[in-house]
Amino acid sequence: MENTQLQQYIDNTFDAQKAFFLSGKTKHKDFKLFYLKKLYAELEKQEKAITEALFSDLHKSEFEAYITEVGLVKSEIRHQMKLVRKYSKPQCVKSSLFVLNAKSAIHYEPDGLTLIVSPWNYPFHLAMMPLVGAVAAGNCVVLKLSPLSPSINVVITKIIKTVFEPEHVAVFDGHRDVNEYLFSKPFDHIFLTGSPELGKVAMKAAANNLAKVTLELGGKSPCVIDKTADIEMAAKRVAFGKIINSGQTCIAPDYIFVHKDVKQKFISLFEENINRFYGGKIEETEEYPRIISDKAMQRLVGLLECGKVVYGGTYDLKTRFFHPTLIEDVSMDSELMQKEIFGPIFPLHTFDDIDEVIKFITSRPKPLALYYFSSNKENIKKMMNNTSSGGACINDTLMHIVNPNLPFGGVQNSGIGNYHGRFSYETFSHKKAVLNTSTKVDFFVKYPPFGVERIKWIKKIF
Repeated sequence: MENTQLQQYIDNTFDAQKAFFLSGKTKHKDFKLFYLKKLYAELEKQEKAITEALFSDLHKSEFEAYITEVGLVKSEIRHQMKLVRKYSKPQCVKSSLFVLNAKSAIHYEPDGLTLIVSPWNYPFHLAMMPLVGAVAAGNCVVLKLSPLSPSINVVITKIIKTVFEPEHVAVFDGHRDVNEYLFSKPFDHIFLTGSPELGKVAMKAAANNLAKVTLELGGKSPCVIDKTADIEMAAKRVAFGKIINSGQTCIAPDYIFVHKDVKQKFISLFEENINRFYGGKIEETEEYPRIISDKAMQRLVGLLECGKVVYGGTYDLKTRFFHPTLIEDVSMDSELMQKEIFGPIFPLHTFDDIDEVIKFITSRPKPLALYYFSSNKENIKKMMNNTSSGGACINDTLMHIVNPNLPFGGVQNSGIGNYHGRFSYETFSHKKAVLNTSTKVDFFVKYPPFGVERIKWIKKIF
């Protein structure tokens, strides 16, 4: 499709969605439930195609594809259907003293026309999860997919076109020029998952129309292991958190601070767990994902020069295999410690004083996640109270993302806003305050003339 043709098609889609949203159909409970059920049924029908496409793009095993992508989306749909039934009705709240003659309620209204820009690393999960919340809240959606995951894009496009009419939900892929043109349209809400740099572009675009914006970004999520931790458990859970999707995860632990007294034990157990997960020849297993592109591989290979490899460090450019790697003697000013790694390389630092670690973490941009392994309750409290991150796990990695009752999102450099479960419904809605005042009772005190005595009386009770 020529560029002018694509722009015209985007214009037509935008205008059609605007008209459809103004018809009010998307706000109805039965309408929302119909399409969520239809989407769920289509996902079940296309599950094999989804997992095969994820293997083609990222070499994800069927199990990993299900637990990190398909299963989470299906769970979200079930959760959102319950929320639709609840939030389609006004949510009553208590009235304050001066409006006792009124009923107060919160009405959830959809934002309107929503642009969702998804990334390549979890191309199904990070496209469909926000889409489900946006549809549940009653929005019309334009979904923009990453061109780096072409196989799953074909499947997602087929699902969207089977389930939805384009005036309700439309899907596009393509490169930066498509993003730029979509950003130029006056959407009511832009939801983007990507890098902080792309987040700034989205914010500038949103500012032109004063659009609502939700940014799910990334950053360097620290992992801290103190000497009181269960080192065997820490090594297993840290290895798991790093190797999922071959480290191409926005909440992957990005670098480690391990207490100097348990460093060697941790390294040994980390290696032991990798071997236990995948056997002695990890490059031959079909359960270990691959790096997304040749360009990404070249970048990761270059990062190996930033320090001394103490475990792993092998790779195959042809198959885009990169072995889980521990690397030490890394300068804090190196690229490995300045930019998000997005791969299975783990810079390893030692520490003696937890206060110094906290000082380092707080001197950096706020991360999307923080992981702390310890059995010292006071230190756990100190770490949680004195650091800021989008989310955190104590004695685990990644797992906070699977609980739909927890908000998922970043803070400052790692994101704006959150979603999952009811937080998705709220993110894609405007909470309208509605006060319905009785005409049978009226409070005279709010009307002039006020007088000195009435002011004294008001101050006593208000």
